[in-house]
Amino acid sequence: MHISELSRKTGVSLRSLRYYEEKELLSPDRHDNGYREYRETDIERVRLIQMYFSLGLTVKEIMSFFQCAFDEQPTIECLPNAVEVGKRKLDEIQLQIELLKQEEIHLQENITAWEVILDKGDRCNDKVDGQEVKRVAIVTGGNRGIGKEIARQLAANGLQVIITSRDEEKGRLAVQELLADGLLVKLYVADVHEINDVARMMERIQSDYGRLDVLVNNAGVILDRGVSVLDVEESVVRATLETNFFGVLRMTQAAIPLMKLHHYGRIVNISSGLGAFEIMQDGYGLKGSSSAYRISKTMLNALTCLVSQDVAGTGIKVNAVCPGRVQTDMGGADAPLTVAEGADTAVWLATMEDDGPSGEYFRERQRIAW
Repeated sequence: MHISELSRKTGVSLRSLRYYEEKELLSPDRHDNGYREYRETDIERVRLIQMYFSLGLTVKEIMSFFQCAFDEQPTIECLPNAVEVGKRKLDEIQLQIELLKQEEIHLQENITAWEVILDKGDRCNDKVDGQEVKRVAIVTGGNRGIGKEIARQLAANGLQVIITSRDEEKGRLAVQELLADGLLVKLYVADVHEINDVARMMERIQSDYGRLDVLVNNAGVILDRGVSVLDVEESVVRATLETNFFGVLRMTQAAIPLMKLHHYGRIVNISSGLGAFEIMQDGYGLKGSSSAYRISKTMLNALTCLVSQDVAGTGIKVNAVCPGRVQTDMGGADAPLTVAEGADTAVWLATMEDDGPSGEYFRERQRIAW
C-alpha cells in the first residue's frame, strides 16, 4: 500500500511515518521506480511504535523489541533483554505515578490560594444562570518566551489558561512556575502538527470546561534564518508551514465550534512584520532572506482575514499581532522589547470588549498595514 493509505488506516501523520522510516522502524519495499510499498503488517507495526513511544521507549529500545517480534532469526538473548527493558520502563512509570500523586496532594493543599483570582475582572468571566463562569484560554507553545508571558498575563486577568507544549518536561516546568505565582494554568501535551492531538485536546476541553473562549496561536518556528529564497530547501519550507500555518489552521478550525456554543471568542494569531507586503516590497535590506518564515507569516495574515469574515456576527473576533523584536530565544538578548512588552498587545486583543475590531493587524495596540 502507499504511505498515504497507511496514514489513513493508522491515523498517524505522513510526517510521523516518514520519521519512523528514517529511523528504520519501518522498512517498506522499494521498487526500481522509487515507489515505496508498505505491507498490511506495517499497520500493526505502526500501532506498536505509537504505543512504545507513549511509554517512553527510545528508538533503539523499540528496535530491540521488533527484532524479537518480527525477525525470522532473533538472537538468543533477545527476549530476556526485551523483558528487562520492559521491567525497567514499568518501574519508571510507577515512579512517575508516585510523583504525580505527590504533586496532586501539593496542588490540593494550595487550591485556596489560587481561588483568589476568581474575582479578577468581570470582563474575563461570563454568566450562566446568574453565576459567573471563568473563561478558558489556550496558548499554544506556551512553555517559553512570549507564549509563557501571554499565559501569565491572561491568568493574571482571571482566565483559566491552558498552555500546550510538545515537550512535557518543559511544559511542566512552565506551569509550576506560573502556579507558584498563584495563577490558574494547566498543561496539555500536544503537537499542533498532529490533527489527532488537536482533536483530543478539544474533546478534553469540552469535557472539563464545556467552553473555549480564547485561542492564542503562538507556536511558531524559524528554520531558515538568513537563508536566501534561492537556497532554502523545500523540506525546510514545508516544515515551517506545517507549524506556522497549518498548525494554526488546525487549531482554529477545531476551536471555533466550541466558541460558537457561547457566542463568544477571541482568536489572536502571533504573526511578524517580516511577513508584511510593505516589508517585502521595500526590502529594508532583507531581500529574499528567511523566506520560509516570512511566507508562513504572510499566509497566517491571510488566514486571519478570511476566518474573521467567516465568523462575522457570531461574537468571535480574529486578529493578528506583530509583537516586535522581543528578548526571547528567537528575538535575541539584544532585542529592544521585554517579553512583557511583546505580550501586551496579544493580551489586549484576547480580552477586548465586544465592540473591538476583527480582521485587523496590530503592533503596540496600533493598526498596521498587512
